[in-house]
Amino acid sequence: MAMSSTVKKRCPFMEKCYRKNPIHFSKMSHPHLEKLLINQLDGTIEIPEVLHFACNDHSQLLDQLKVLRMVLRKEREKNQDNPLPISSLSSEIQSLSTATSDIKENLKEKVERHKNAMIQKRQDKQIDAEAQALSKALINKECESSEGTKAKKRSQESFSAAFVTKKMKRMSIESSNHAKDSQQNISDSQSSFTSNEQNAS
Repeated sequence: MAMSSTVKKRCPFMEKCYRKNPIHFSKMSHPHLEKLLINQLDGTIEIPEVLHFACNDHSQLLDQLKVLRMVLRKEREKNQDNPLPISSLSSEIQSLSTATSDIKENLKEKVERHKNAMIQKRQDKQIDAEAQALSKALINKECESSEGTKAKKRSQESFSAAFVTKKMKRMSIESSNHAKDSQQNISDSQSSFTSNEQNAS
């Protein structure tokens, strides 16, 4: 089958296309029909019994094949009259090769960027988790320290209160003893005074 020098766009309707206009076939590619016409550009068109696509109307299909064969013959003749120079073919192949390698490089870069982004994301999550764990540990330590300080303060306060109570009891006992001693001294003084008076009389 003849190859066109220009690349055609694929018909958007593909196998469902029902058009028979030669202009449409010269502008749009129909691979399902072109496949049937391989090696049938000059002979009679034979449609196989089993098709690789759904077809409800064989007469319409035959009409489309006839129109497409006419278009492809014209393209073949045109290409034979104006064959593409080898230099232009090699430059096209080279440009295609360059474009392919560029696409591969771009894909590699995209994959690498995506991979690095995922690694960074994973590391960020890990850092966040570690920071959160550290923050919790610090808060718990602070709470424990605060509780320890409170307990220590309570212990000191209770010790101070006990000490003051003990001291006050001791002072009270001492005061009581002192009062008893004073009372005893007064008593002794009075009895001594009485005894002296009696002796004098």
